[in-house]
Amino acid sequence: MARGNATVPAMEMTKWFDTNYHFIVPKLGPNTKFSYTSHKAANEYKVAKATNS
Repeated sequence: MARGNATVPAMEMTKWFDTNYHFIVPKLGPNTKFSYTSHKAANEYKVAKATNS
């Protein structure tokens, strides 16, 4: 996606404020769905909360 290929255009890059750092601009729309594959953060939170009770 970032570099593109013969069938998909490269994603747009833009500068981070007035620096020479660039980042790839994500394409987000109203139908974009987010998900995560790891429950590590949630599990660690639950353990920490139970420990500090």
